[in-house]
Amino acid sequence: MPKVSMIVPVFNGMKYIDLFFEPIKRYNPKIEIIFIDNGSEDGSYNYINELTLSHELHRVHSFVDKKSSYAARNFGVMQSHGSVYAFTDIDCILTNKYFETLFNLDLSENSLITGPTEIFTVDGNIYEHFDKAAYLKQDEYAKANYAATANLIVGKKLYDLAGGFPEFTSGADNKFCKNCYRLGAILEFSKDLIVKHPPRSSLEDHYAKAYRLGLGHGEIFIHSKPSFLQKIKMLSKQLSLLLIPINSFRLFFRVSNEREMSFLNYFQLAKLSYMVSLIQRIQIINVILNGNEN
Repeated sequence: MPKVSMIVPVFNGMKYIDLFFEPIKRYNPKIEIIFIDNGSEDGSYNYINELTLSHELHRVHSFVDKKSSYAARNFGVMQSHGSVYAFTDIDCILTNKYFETLFNLDLSENSLITGPTEIFTVDGNIYEHFDKAAYLKQDEYAKANYAATANLIVGKKLYDLAGGFPEFTSGADNKFCKNCYRLGAILEFSKDLIVKHPPRSSLEDHYAKAYRLGLGHGEIFIHSKPSFLQKIKMLSKQLSLLLIPINSFRLFFRVSNEREMSFLNYFQLAKLSYMVSLIQRIQIINVILNGNEN
């Protein structure tokens, strides 16, 4: 089996660190695990450093040159020694099934593999159910030849040919996988390569994600060096979606069809569905008008 390096970006992840380490301590996988702290302000770096000091295959690095999880992942790759990279996040929980499957995969320097990222509910509120219904649909993503970096395995040769991750605020995993696809790589979906992910459980959590998504989409568009006409078309599309929020309706009906809800839940869901779309559109418009690509 090729040597595997796991790359884990960290930003203010203190409340997730113990949960992340539990399955690692239990399964004790013989792989390199590299944590990249991207400027945490909650003590994450020092705590992970304490936990990794006694393990020769685990270590943490600080990367503060750019506030981007994708830039942190690229930096982590540069610190690694593996020929296959397993990307995940500090707020993910790696299951025993994940490790068992990882060590039985036919890995190579050209691998491109993903698996389920299962969002689990804690409080069972409408915000958690929205998160579960709207995001990290890895099986659906894989059919469109991309996957979220919460659960993505990439061979070193393929990673190098694709040029690493574009260092956007959000959405760079999609762009990276599409670059791999253009190189002839086919994304494999392994149903037993299971990672679990906690839900966003508040309105504020969803607003923050919508803000990042909007910035990322705008950055990706600007990165493509659009013509003036293409910018006008994109701005027109975003403005039309502000006036007729089709995506908001789609999200509302997707979530409402999956569970029974009270009148209050319907109100919360309607507000959330509208606001996350509104925030994304406004951020995309701002990036295009300012012409900024981080």
